[in-house]
Amino acid sequence: MTDGIPTCPECGGSTHLESSAYGRAWTCDRRAGVGDGCQGAIQISGDDELTELQIAELIARQTRGNATEAQQEKHLGYRDVIDALEAIAKSGYLSNQQRGVLQKARAVVERLADAAALAKDQEGREERAGEAAMEKRFQQAMGLLGPSLAPDSTRLEASVIDLLALARFGADGCSPAPDILAHGNLEELDNDLRRRAMGEHTPIDVMFSDLVSAHQRLREAISRDWSARSEPIEDLHAGFITALPGLREGILASPPTHLQMARRLIDETTSDNVVPLASRRTQ
Repeated sequence: MTDGIPTCPECGGSTHLESSAYGRAWTCDRRAGVGDGCQGAIQISGDDELTELQIAELIARQTRGNATEAQQEKHLGYRDVIDALEAIAKSGYLSNQQRGVLQKARAVVERLADAAALAKDQEGREERAGEAAMEKRFQQAMGLLGPSLAPDSTRLEASVIDLLALARFGADGCSPAPDILAHGNLEELDNDLRRRAMGEHTPIDVMFSDLVSAHQRLREAISRDWSARSEPIEDLHAGFITALPGLREGILASPPTHLQMARRLIDETTSDNVVPLASRRTQ
């Protein structure tokens, strides 16, 4: 006998319970049918009750046998156990007293299943509420970092300065670093802008487009970072507004590549727009 399950009297192999009109019996696992395999069996009289260990083994076999391979690799759920208890309680394996005990056990497992489902539902509601609150904070931050800092084609230099200030302020919360901080060489940036300028677009148009795109990515990255923090969004934004003048001064004191490039393009545009006065014709 192994763990309360008797071994086959014929071959010594493992057995399983079978029930039919002829009664209950521990039947050899190698039994494939009449005349095939091992015919070993141990009959169980009507008065004999299964031990608790045998019942537990039967429940385990029933549960595991009905489970898919994916389920067997994970922990089986309450529903699997309930189904197994129901199937065994309806079978002829048990005495009436044991069948009653199994029905009570099924009721207990069902209550546990209901409690687990309720807890999971509550956890899901809390998670969804947290996600909704974070999204609300994100949208609030996006609004605060939006219009007043949006690039303006009529104020290219100021737009570059503000964008660089925003990038420096939010560098800790932005990964990877914004593209606007990537260029370290003025001539490299100049060549890149002129290479991408095609048709009616000028290098200054390309630069402005880059500023708009960089501003959007910066807003999203900083807003995501802020939405995950505990401080009020208003306080985080106020911290940026307080730091902004100092950030601007630092940028003007040591102009980064993008600011130098903006000034170069502005100078080119200004010089191109200078129209010499026509000489006055003598009468």
